Amino acid sequence: MQDRHKFKIWDKTEKKFLPLDSKTENTDSWISIDNTGVYLVERDNARDVAFFTDITEDVIILQCTGRCDDKKQLIYEGDIVNGHCGVYWMKMLVIWDEISAAFYFKKLDKKGKLLPFVSDPTFVEIIGNRYENPELLEVGILA
Repeated sequence: MQDRHKFKIWDKTEKKFLPLDSKTENTDSWISIDNTGVYLVERDNARDVAFFTDITEDVIILQCTGRCDDKKQLIYEGDIVNGHCGVYWMKMLVIWDEISAAFYFKKLDKKGKLLPFVSDPTFVEIIGNRYENPELLEVGILA
């Protein structure tokens, strides 16, 4: 469950996931998340100074569920999965429900029913995510 506290950051403007940290010869940069917002921190090693840029309004934070799919990939909020339910497969979106403070699978069909995010999801495979693959959210399209 230690992976439960991992995050991915989606840049709404650039339409891509941001690296959580990077290094060059003269600078280090990383993303910092706290109760006041999301910040890009860039450290200039030559001058021994750091710059903080508030990027809260430009990004979406996606939290890890702490669970893996059948291929051992961590499942994050916003992932789209194929899951085996009973005798058939269905496409589902992983969502966080604020009211119950829990992750759920939302069936991507006309009803959009919520299914409990079981403690050990089996027969689940990540096929994309809602930001990089929005076409997978369309009802009736199976990957």
